[in-house]
Amino acid sequence: MLEQLQLFEDEPDPTSREAKVATTQFEGRVQKLLEVMKRITFNILVWGPSLRSQSTVAEKRRQIHRRLKDEKHHCWFSEEFADPPPGVSLKSYELAQAFEADMIVMLVEASAPGVIGEMHDFCNHKELLSKILLFFPKDMVNSYDGQGLVKELDEGYRIVEYYKEEDISSCSLLTKVLKWVQARRSYLYSHSSIGSGG
Repeated sequence: MLEQLQLFEDEPDPTSREAKVATTQFEGRVQKLLEVMKRITFNILVWGPSLRSQSTVAEKRRQIHRRLKDEKHHCWFSEEFADPPPGVSLKSYELAQAFEADMIVMLVEASAPGVIGEMHDFCNHKELLSKILLFFPKDMVNSYDGQGLVKELDEGYRIVEYYKEEDISSCSLLTKVLKWVQARRSYLYSHSSIGSGG
């Protein structure tokens, strides 16, 4: 017990000039390492209602795209790509994009049947599920989609975020996307040798 007390007595006084300098230097080195995490970027697809649509969900899609670009991620709408090469269907072309992407944000809207079709096409590939964050309207929960595929994805894979109309006009969806992407960034940093410089 005395040895332990002596050990603590040998510690520099936390208010001493020496301790303050050491603490500042240590915190500086930690912050420098954390800057590496901010340089981790992902290839992210943002799928949803047509960019020609004036709906609030389509506008939220554009806002999410802009913010992810601001965070220095490589971010695309499916509409940004050229038409599929000859002999390749749009479904196959978008499937290839999905496999190449690191992450996919999918905003489903009742009045946008194309997105519902994409949801069925791409969520049927279990290899893609870990890449997808699916926003699904709460007022469609009792629909065929809501009680079928979406329910399975929600209960079995936890990739579904249900939203209400007011969530679109607030920052709720955008906040969830940014937290999701940042958590992936943090996980990659924490579970690799990036932080140690190795």
